[in-house]
Amino acid sequence: MPKPPLSMKPTGWFQVAWAAEVAVGQVHRVEAFGEELIAWRGHSGEVTVMDSYCQHLGANLGFGGTVIDDTIQCPFHGWQWNLAGKNVCIPYEDRPNIGKKIRTYPTVELNEAIYIWHDVEKRAPFFEVPDIFDSWPDGRTAADYHQPYPDSILFNERLSLHPQYVIENGVDFAHFKYVHKVPLIPQFTRQEFDAPISYVDFTVAFEGEPGTIEEVDSGVEAINCGLGLAITRSHGMIDNRTATAVTPVDDETCDVRFSVWIGREPGLNEDDSRARAIKYARGVIEQFEADIYIWSHQKYADPAALARGEYAGFTALRNWAQQFYPQAERIPVGLTPPA
Repeated sequence: MPKPPLSMKPTGWFQVAWAAEVAVGQVHRVEAFGEELIAWRGHSGEVTVMDSYCQHLGANLGFGGTVIDDTIQCPFHGWQWNLAGKNVCIPYEDRPNIGKKIRTYPTVELNEAIYIWHDVEKRAPFFEVPDIFDSWPDGRTAADYHQPYPDSILFNERLSLHPQYVIENGVDFAHFKYVHKVPLIPQFTRQEFDAPISYVDFTVAFEGEPGTIEEVDSGVEAINCGLGLAITRSHGMIDNRTATAVTPVDDETCDVRFSVWIGREPGLNEDDSRARAIKYARGVIEQFEADIYIWSHQKYADPAALARGEYAGFTALRNWAQQFYPQAERIPVGLTPPA
């Protein structure tokens, strides 16, 4: 795929691991935004994400670093760094080096995931990660669903795509017929791009009896948290929620994580309900994989030639996306109005 003209260092929240991958006392290596990072969980349960390299002589804490209480100890000389990245112990000195600090990232643990805030301008977070359960007023909680990890997830590393490709998918009604084999074109009922958190809702029709098309009250409600994360709730279909997370690794590739929550089936025991959930989650993941196949071979169209019905949605989304790019790396929104 040709390198996209869009910046690969957007501002926002980006998933770097599933929460279950970082147990208490564990160190998890991460590559993101051209940097080597570590995620580690102290004995208090708090997760820290920081640069990998010890500020003493540059040892990589991802290779042999040890969690001691709420500090990480360097494998080279035993220097200890706390949850804020500050040096708190030099074992062969009577005091720490208070002038040294390893860069840490604002971190949120939510939706069974670990997210970091990335901003090249070093601003504090100015929007929050949406909770996949609290974001809709239906009273449903995590207890009503089977957790995604480890059986109902997808993780594709270093794909040649850009986060904006994935977000643009949410306003692209025409692809459903050709990529997802949906017989009727979805109808958008909500497109709001007025803030860093945006909303896109649409209805979907599925085949009914053989030879017929039956329209049912089904659809998807999506919440886009910047360019790095989108969560959805589906209704009228299998009760599911999803989280799509796209995290730049370097200037050309991204890691893609996809999590699927399937609602528990009343009347089934735990094992049978979970087996059912894994089966249906696999179907959702297969639909997502069909999108990934397109995105990972896509070239960013600039300007894009759009049909009349596509223009409003793509224009709103591409203008909205500009706010997440560093000022110096923004490019004009190139869209060709329909004739």
